[in-house]
Amino acid sequence: MIVCGDDGLARRLATELHVLYGENVVLVVPPAGTAEHPRTRFGARRAAGPRVIEAREPHDGTLIEAGLDDAAALALTYEDDEVNIRAALAARRANPRLRLVIRAYNRKLGEQLSALLDQAGAGGEGGELLAEL
Repeated sequence: MIVCGDDGLARRLATELHVLYGENVVLVVPPAGTAEHPRTRFGARRAAGPRVIEAREPHDGTLIEAGLDDAAALALTYEDDEVNIRAALAARRANPRLRLVIRAYNRKLGEQLSALLDQAGAGGEGGELLAEL
């Protein structure tokens, strides 16, 4: 599993997938100290925890480094819809069988993702949409 994000949701999701479900997880986060990620990065690197890769955005090379070819799923939880959509399109090109979970704040745009990428289920609260594709 690959989780990409810049907030607590990404860190919590990666930790729970790893600890509760025993999944092999790679977490992609912006480098510590950047405007997008001013806090320190996801905890200390632990042998038993999710592997952490720092990258400004999840581009093709970053996703390949994270194990996209063999991943069962990719969760894109950035607070920027455009970043999530670009990463979803790149990931789907590289691995058409990949299951995607995409966070989107623009509901209309989020609903159109299902037509663009595949049939999808969607849910969410507070103005955001989580679409599983």
